[in-house]
This record gives sequence, C-alpha cells and structure tokens, in this order.
Amino acid sequence: MNLLKKTPVIFLAFIFSMVFQGLNASAQPAGNFTPINKPDIENGIEVQIISVKVENAPLERMGGYFSQSPDQQLVIKIVIVNKTGGQINYQTWRGDETGLNGATVQDEQGTQYQKTSPPEGFHVVGAVNDSANISPGQTLADVITFQKPNPGVKRLYITLPGSNVNAQQDFDFVAPAPAGN
Repeated sequence: MNLLKKTPVIFLAFIFSMVFQGLNASAQPAGNFTPINKPDIENGIEVQIISVKVENAPLERMGGYFSQSPDQQLVIKIVIVNKTGGQINYQTWRGDETGLNGATVQDEQGTQYQKTSPPEGFHVVGAVNDSANISPGQTLADVITFQKPNPGVKRLYITLPGSNVNAQQDFDFVAPAPAGN
C-alpha cells in the first residue's frame, strides 16, 4: 500500500530528472566535426578555419578608409586550398542576399547564430565579395561574421556548405568558444 502512495512521487521525480537531463544535453549537430586546427579535405578541396575570435570586425570602404564594426562579432577566418586538377568557383560562405548557401554556426546548447553584415558602403577586411575562382594549387582566404556567442558557451559547430566549392559534402568544424564571449 505504501508503494502505491509513493508511486506518483517517484514518477514525478523520474519525469523531472529526464527534463533536467534534456536541458543540459549537448546539442551537437549530426555529422563528423573536424577541430579547427586541422584541415577538412573533400575530393582535393582543403578547407581550414584558421581563427575564430570575438572582436570588432575590421572594415574598409572604397578609397581605403578603415573602421571597425560598432559591436563585437564572431569573426571566422577561412582558407581554401585547391588541390584538384581543375578550377574551383568559390561562392562566399556568407551566402547570397537571401542567406542561401551560407555557413551556419551553432553552440552546444543548440543556439544558432545569425550572420552579420557590415554597415552600408563597407566590407569586412579580407572577405571575398561574392565569388572567386581558385586555380589548381592556389589558396584563397575569406572572412565571415556572425553574432557574438552567448556567455558560457563552450563549443561552436561551424558548417560550411560543400556546394559553395563544388564539393559533394559539407565541411564541418568544431571550435572552442573564443575568449570574450
């Protein structure tokens, strides 16, 4: 008889523990993620994230006027090496004006961060405008920016769509959250 009286309490404790575990569970996206200090290679296309920082993004305007973004952002610097026998047409991982084919950033809690854009008339120093051709044996660098990660975040999962470099699979990276977030 005592067991029947305690069953609702035990059941509620079980439900509470499952909800609590769910709130603390890691929200790593599906896939194999390469650490940012190593290249991810897909059919002769080598991609490496060389830095992930929270900073005021360096900006420039035509005519050589330099400035910084008004707020801190997540600044990701990427290098692409063409080790194929043909030319690669790279479409920037910032994506097009609708946001299609752009990189994504998510933290271990499942929060997705939005891409940021520089003020009108400026562009991020080191960023590819829209697209560029990469000849065999050549290297290209690009810079993409996102919202600053939430405080307390430990890891960031960065996905760069393979379609932007004519690859069949995406380039997936994991980075420790940068200092300053």
